[in-house]
Amino acid sequence: MKQQYTPMKYCPSNGTAYYCPPVYAEDFRKQYPNIFWDFNPWTGQARNVLDRESDCFGLLIIPPGEATQALIRNLKVQLQPTKKGKFIVLEGIDGSGTSTQADLLTKYLIGQEVTTHQTFEPSTGPIGTMIRQILFGRITISKEENPFRKGSNLFDTQMAHLYAADRHDHLYNDVDGVMKSLAAGKTVICTRYYFSSLAYHCNTERDWEFVTNLNAEFPQPDLVIYLNHTVEASLERMSGRIVKDAHENEGKLTVTKKNYDQVFTDYEGELFIVDATLPIAVVHTLIVDEINKLLF
Repeated sequence: MKQQYTPMKYCPSNGTAYYCPPVYAEDFRKQYPNIFWDFNPWTGQARNVLDRESDCFGLLIIPPGEATQALIRNLKVQLQPTKKGKFIVLEGIDGSGTSTQADLLTKYLIGQEVTTHQTFEPSTGPIGTMIRQILFGRITISKEENPFRKGSNLFDTQMAHLYAADRHDHLYNDVDGVMKSLAAGKTVICTRYYFSSLAYHCNTERDWEFVTNLNAEFPQPDLVIYLNHTVEASLERMSGRIVKDAHENEGKLTVTKKNYDQVFTDYEGELFIVDATLPIAVVHTLIVDEINKLLF
């Protein structure tokens, strides 16, 4: 079993505490290949002379609890038949850290030897690629008021249609579709799903009904993780981005945040809400604790 997948708490060179972001042993060795490990980075204790001389780069250190967890996982694999994978979705306004947390979660699960497929919406498929070109202004579509729904605009209406079409392809295509991965027993980590359409493309009650109907037949995820983030904090995080898409502005984010809060007030499925204004490492730890309940 692969070991040392637990984030390090202390610097292996000098024993100082880490706070954020999460630091993993494999990454530390790649970045500092010649630094000796004088401290146990999971306990903070200084290593004795014999340990340092026989294992100067800490390859044989077993973090607390990993040996037991590895034994439990082996027993589960032996005793249980192959199961359908879990579908886990991360949601939140732009700048809330969904991509960052999806990356960290995927890395953690791979360390746990969970077969994982990481993906996102809009997808990399043909319709998803078109959506990204629209968001960044490479393709233009009408932004006028929708003549059929007062208070609505054609931009959001068209985007809702495109996202639903991309979502269908993302779920059911035979190359790398979500359902294919789940059937193969893979845990799918998806940044954004149909909840985003409700949050980003609704301005009126009629919009809400329209988008809900468009997405009504898509399967529910096994767990939704909502990164609850303020508009102000998101704008600050995104201030350094050179290129921004059509959603990354205060007006759109304010409406989107309100819609997200409404979506997850009404949602009856499995939901975990986390304060995304907390440090990245803390958010990651909270998510991992919830994922462990679901998978292990």
